[in-house]
Amino acid sequence: MTRFIARVGLIMFVIIAALASAAGAAQLKIGVVDINTVISQSDAGKAVNNTLQRYVENVRAELNAKQKVIDDLRQTLDSLSEEQRSEKLAEIETLESELQEAITTAQKDVDNRTEEYRRLVLEDIGKVLAIIAEEDGYHLIIDAATTYYYAKLIDITWEVIRKYNDLYEQALQAAQSNQ
Repeated sequence: MTRFIARVGLIMFVIIAALASAAGAAQLKIGVVDINTVISQSDAGKAVNNTLQRYVENVRAELNAKQKVIDDLRQTLDSLSEEQRSEKLAEIETLESELQEAITTAQKDVDNRTEEYRRLVLEDIGKVLAIIAEEDGYHLIIDAATTYYYAKLIDITWEVIRKYNDLYEQALQAAQSNQ
């Protein structure tokens, strides 16, 4: 038993010595960034969200127009003869089926666009983080969403947003001057 305790003590001593020498040899610079805040608060993220919102509103308007056609047809049913009523019910059933297909397709399209836009913004954020790491000497930048605790002192979220906004503005100006 004493041999086991001695071994554990020796291992602990070696680990502590290694950590102390590593800490003395080089100071690691670590930053934490809240990626979701960067996406929602950056100019590029806001632009992407606005584009997606306008697209969703257009799709919703198209679907609502199809629903209105169905609703209008339903209102005419009471004034029709039995034969006409059967024809209109069949037409309504077909239109409702088409509407359900359109809703399913629209939802998939919105989901795909959302995922694509998020992927593009995340790629941009990754590039911004690489620039900040290079400029400011960070050895590690981690996402706040995957971190249980960190001192606010190492939170660089707003620095990332400022840098991203600057680069986004430069890209917009470059695109406008090329037109």
